[in-house]
Amino acid sequence: MGILSSRPMRWAWPLLPLSLVMGGCLAQGPLLSGSEPGGSSHLASQARASVSIRVALPLSTQAIVSNTQSVRILLRNAGVPDQTATVNTGGATTVSFSDLPPGGGYTLYAAGYSGLNGTGTMLSWGKLPVTLASGRNQLSLSLSVVVKEGGGADDLVTGPAGNGAVQLGAQKLFTSMTDFQTPGASTSNVEVFYPGQNSYLSKFGTLGNLSGQFGSHIQMLAIDSKDCVWVSDDTHHRVQKFDRDGNFILGIGSGQLWTVPGAVPAPAINATNYGFSAPAGVVVDAADNVYVADLNNHRVLKYDANGNFLMGFGYNTPWVAPAAAPAVPAHLNANGHFIPYGLDLDRYGNIYIGGYPDHRAYVFSPSGQFIRGIGQGTTWVSGQAPPAAFTPGTNAREFTSCWHVRVDRDGVMYATDGTDRVQVFDPNGGFLRSFSTKAADKTSGTAGYFDIGPDDNLYVAGYGTTAPVFFQMFTKNGAYLGRFGRFGTGDGEYNNPEGIAWLSDGSFYTVDRNNSRLQRLKGMNFTDVSGGLRLVGHRQPDTPVYAASGTYITPAVDAGSSVTWGSAFWEVPSLPGGTQVVVDAATSADGVTWSAWQLVTGTSVQGKNTASLAALTSRFLKLRLSLSTGNTALSPEIQEIGVRY
Repeated sequence: MGILSSRPMRWAWPLLPLSLVMGGCLAQGPLLSGSEPGGSSHLASQARASVSIRVALPLSTQAIVSNTQSVRILLRNAGVPDQTATVNTGGATTVSFSDLPPGGGYTLYAAGYSGLNGTGTMLSWGKLPVTLASGRNQLSLSLSVVVKEGGGADDLVTGPAGNGAVQLGAQKLFTSMTDFQTPGASTSNVEVFYPGQNSYLSKFGTLGNLSGQFGSHIQMLAIDSKDCVWVSDDTHHRVQKFDRDGNFILGIGSGQLWTVPGAVPAPAINATNYGFSAPAGVVVDAADNVYVADLNNHRVLKYDANGNFLMGFGYNTPWVAPAAAPAVPAHLNANGHFIPYGLDLDRYGNIYIGGYPDHRAYVFSPSGQFIRGIGQGTTWVSGQAPPAAFTPGTNAREFTSCWHVRVDRDGVMYATDGTDRVQVFDPNGGFLRSFSTKAADKTSGTAGYFDIGPDDNLYVAGYGTTAPVFFQMFTKNGAYLGRFGRFGTGDGEYNNPEGIAWLSDGSFYTVDRNNSRLQRLKGMNFTDVSGGLRLVGHRQPDTPVYAASGTYITPAVDAGSSVTWGSAFWEVPSLPGGTQVVVDAATSADGVTWSAWQLVTGTSVQGKNTASLAALTSRFLKLRLSLSTGNTALSPEIQEIGVRY
């Protein structure tokens, strides 16, 4: 009953919900154990399998489970020793079973108890025949639950004496940020939100020459796996590293590496291995090495996490420590030469460069060898001559200053330029599409620095030193989602927004370039269940363009075979006057061909909503929620969506 994608999905019993995910990776993003960063599954080559089970009380608590203090779980397969676990139910808990022979035949038993650590009265009991598809990165479930209070002698295998007589149907919940963003869901002016998302948390940095201070222009930032923050300062020609709270760790620049805050050198242009001339882009790799775009020295330098120089490349000349940096030659129109601005890395360690004054984008190997260039209307590779001149342009594969580049897990590259647009290229440099970032109230300066957020959307800085300034959010296909930030010097305000990068807790730092500081904002918590769905734009005081209506379509629920559906349920924590939520359903026999949408209800009330689906029979079902508002400041909110059958 259901095929699990690479994003965790919650399968819930009415009295005891469980989430099961192959590979043991849950609530930490979409990657599964055994998957490469791009999401490709390599479990087929593994001899063993693993399962992670998330145990939590349902949001819609029923009376019997209010007494449930613990849960015992057993995973059984003929010829394999039983594997058991006991968890107490104070909060959501994940347990893992690993080193399992693949191929299926497993039965999962679970029971809730009135006492801690599996003691007291058995309050609920159920079993799920489980198939482990080790080569396909998925888990198939067939769910049948029996609930009947039992005595202390009842065990996980037999359940309450007599096995009870009440057969309850399955319940499918979409409650967390991850659930709402399951692949296949359509947002259409509906956004997933987390309360307080993009609101101000803290800041650090002031104007000055000391460690922990910045010049009048901060450039960009990057955050490593330990939540350390690297910041480039082009006016002081240096890069500094801070902890997550903004405490100084080290600095590189003016020909020096320093770790004592008071030992900061006077800012100076320098072309040694520890010097820069207007450093711009910074990016960190999986080993927490940092790469710096040394703009006016026409090179990229790489350092370890402690600031020690490792390698550099530019002017078609890579070099590694302890070799001294070569002298900076004149910039040539030749492969291996560039003037770098934005930087990024793909999962193979290739280095992507936005060649700002060259009007080009470049790709280099991890060792600094030229791979590919894009610009002046063409894509060329090593061994081919570049275009004849550094000319700007506005057509496909042309740039008017290539500011920033980002590459996603699939090797797709995104680039911004001075014509206020984002161009998108396939892994071979072929043009795919472009979209404008201009806004009705800001027709220029709306495609500066950008990054791909943990929600897989693009966050683009609408730069400039006059109002309005903001960060815009787009899908990868260019659909506008919303924005936050405004001009000023107060908390959550910006004078020329630039860099953006995320910490491990989902919060993120933003560069407030001309205010010489970084600001930390509250990001999305993908495992939190307090967020939900609402119309875009209802998140921050400013002048955003609000959506009057939008739809959200749930992922398909697979019953495993044709069933008569029971009911749909959804919770509406906020339904201001002038707003409305309408629910429709569609059915399918094969998950491919779908019926027309059929109205479930044309009205919703604030609080819990339930509607019968008894007239619908099929194997697959999905719901569509249509949100609308007549108030530009208020939107209905959806907390929970589900189906019982």
